[in-house]
Amino acid sequence: MKFGKSDNDQKQPQRFPIEAAEAFEPEEDILRSSQRTGSPPRNLLCHYPEAAPETSLNQFRFQLHRENGVQPGLVGYLEKYVGATHLVWSMCALLADSGIDPDWKDAFEVWRPQWRQFATSFTIQGNTSRTLDVPPSPVRIMWIQAPNSLDTYTLYAVNHKEKRRDQDALEDLWRWMLDVPPEAIINGVYIIKLGLEPWFPVRWGIIATGMISSWFVQDLVLDWPESKVEHVVQAIGTSNIEKGQEFAKEYCPKQSPKVYSSYEEVYRDADVDIVYIGTPHGFHYRDCMEAISAGKNVLCEKSFTLNAKQSREIFNAAREKNVYVAEAMWLRHRPLFIELQRLLHEEKIIGDVFRVFSDFASGVDIASLPSTSRYRNLALGAGSLLDIGVYSLTWARMALGGSVPDQAEMPRILASQSHEEGVEVTTSAVLQYSSTGKQGIVTSTTKALGAPGEVFAVIHGTDGYVEIEGGTPSAPESFTVWTKQEGNPDRAFFLREMCQGKKFEFPTLGRGFVHEAERTALDILEGRKESRIMPWAETLYMMDIMDEIRRQGNTIYPGE
Repeated sequence: MKFGKSDNDQKQPQRFPIEAAEAFEPEEDILRSSQRTGSPPRNLLCHYPEAAPETSLNQFRFQLHRENGVQPGLVGYLEKYVGATHLVWSMCALLADSGIDPDWKDAFEVWRPQWRQFATSFTIQGNTSRTLDVPPSPVRIMWIQAPNSLDTYTLYAVNHKEKRRDQDALEDLWRWMLDVPPEAIINGVYIIKLGLEPWFPVRWGIIATGMISSWFVQDLVLDWPESKVEHVVQAIGTSNIEKGQEFAKEYCPKQSPKVYSSYEEVYRDADVDIVYIGTPHGFHYRDCMEAISAGKNVLCEKSFTLNAKQSREIFNAAREKNVYVAEAMWLRHRPLFIELQRLLHEEKIIGDVFRVFSDFASGVDIASLPSTSRYRNLALGAGSLLDIGVYSLTWARMALGGSVPDQAEMPRILASQSHEEGVEVTTSAVLQYSSTGKQGIVTSTTKALGAPGEVFAVIHGTDGYVEIEGGTPSAPESFTVWTKQEGNPDRAFFLREMCQGKKFEFPTLGRGFVHEAERTALDILEGRKESRIMPWAETLYMMDIMDEIRRQGNTIYPGE
């Protein structure tokens, strides 16, 4: 069987990374009827919260129970339309009635129900070969997953209530393709279990074709066995079509993204679930606001904006449009970073952290660059702080922090910056936390190149210290935990020869963006509006600190 238009689709007929369609109106009619009668289909009861406002349907969580008991049934999340409820009722009923017995002791979770429309031409290869030129019904794709399990059931709901040309052939098609028995029709909807497959499609639109975008796309299409997401590079926005085509050919050769001559066309593409913005800092505000205005979810590179004011306006716009927005701080998603954070704050492997030093040095000859370079043009956000100093600050924030960002203490800051050609090239800042006495020293410069593999951050605690090494502070490779040996006096444990060290190594997967892309895609599939790793409050916390550092350093961007 062939369906879809691209070669990639034909090679993988069981997957459907194809056009999205609007909610199927008959389903909403069924739901409204069910709400009026109070009788959900197939003996399932749906318990609604009292007076649930219609405007918060996407946040509406409901619990289904079998009518003959109080055992948990299935937990789901309503998305943009209420038709999902009826399909979840039906799905739950079919699971119970068809012998596919989920563990009723635990709730199953529905992952972002959504419509996908098939292509208009179907070829069935069987005893006879025939082609259907009529459009079949939209297909409702749902994923359910048991708690504490990687086993994922993928289900497809096909509505057959409408009369169509060659209706018998269509029904034969669905039965052949999905192996659905005629008795599995519930109120005109087929609900089919297709087995366990940890596969979810998320379709990306890529904004800009520079170096950072190339790295991100390479990791999107990387073959990673642990991935639970099928990353589809759906569209690429560029000012140069030929450059965009070369970009696609080089970095995602096995996929066939659309290449647009403007970013706006990517935002208007209904097949794009989320856009990745890889433009310079100075364009982030504009690009985020335009994408949000078009109703798109957004992952935007760091530093998120030029200042905290712009960040707040973006988050307010995202809240109004009810879309996902997150800062793409890839460092925070790395397994090394997450494990070190756990060791410091949960296991307290070096006791109570009280001091951090972190530095990022990158050699750039500002004077030799054209005025249009992002390293030199203030309108683009030039300067070491927003470009690389944010990583130094991130290490300090992780080690000294621990509080959720909206409750975190804002440190007292003493900062100094130096400039060349009007561009900030060196930043030094001391962060002092009055309530705990903790201190962090963060530095960055574009005037010196750090040695690969050197220690770029040191975290001191009451029982030891940690050294973090790697090619750059944005791409750490290992850290070593030094703790005092038993039997040695406390006053001597900071001498290296009196300590015992344990090294933790974390090889980089791909370019290092895999985990960021994976977690972001899962956020989208789960219907989240903020990143679990980099929530809005954390971005604002970091932007407020950098604003104060720039204020003291007299670094001002155009329009401020």
